[in-house]
Amino acid sequence: MRASIAAPRTDSRAEPASPFIAWSDDDRAPIADLDLGPASLIDDLLRSPQATAERVLDPSESPELVLGALGTIVAGTACFGAIVAAARPGGSPLVTAAFAVFDVLLALAAALGPIYAASILAAARLPLSRLVATLLSSAAVGSLLLAALAPLPYGLWKVDDTWAGPLALVGAFAVSAIASGSRMRRLLHALAEQVDPETKPTERDRARVAIVARMSMVFVAFTTGLSLWAFDAFV
Repeated sequence: MRASIAAPRTDSRAEPASPFIAWSDDDRAPIADLDLGPASLIDDLLRSPQATAERVLDPSESPELVLGALGTIVAGTACFGAIVAAARPGGSPLVTAAFAVFDVLLALAAALGPIYAASILAAARLPLSRLVATLLSSAAVGSLLLAALAPLPYGLWKVDDTWAGPLALVGAFAVSAIASGSRMRRLLHALAEQVDPETKPTERDRARVAIVARMSMVFVAFTTGLSLWAFDAFV
């Protein structure tokens, strides 16, 4: 006589069990959440505008955020410039990387003044120290994306240095600029919500923040995109 097989007990809180495996009560228990510790700076920059906003508002973490974001911008932009320069015969990766970093930082400096002026005109002034931290954090996201896109213009420049390569270079900077501008907008909204947890912004406050956020997105995207022009001198 064939032995009867007991039907597995169902538990909506547990992972579905297989009828071909013997499961104990411990096996059916809910899986405990893994404690991965505090998120890294890069993780916060890429994934969580809210966590980045908390770092901006924390005086003890703001200097680390500024230095980390600045280092990320330098590393990502230099990597992109070196890879693109290596695609052309006679190109100088070191010189290109140095000028690429200089151009991006100069573009961010050019965006700082108009953003600050827009915040004053909209009666939503952001302290300059927090504005610098927010701007660098946004640009760090674009720089990392720029480095990730570097193989595309490199490969296309090898194939066609007349059309495909230059267009891929423009496209990479355009995507990076849009990403930086979009993250700037989200960070400003997150800052407005977290600056005073006990007092939420009113609809009028949110409208003023939205104006500054949209203008900031445009300025960051525009000036970062213009930093592409310097590639014509040394690539």
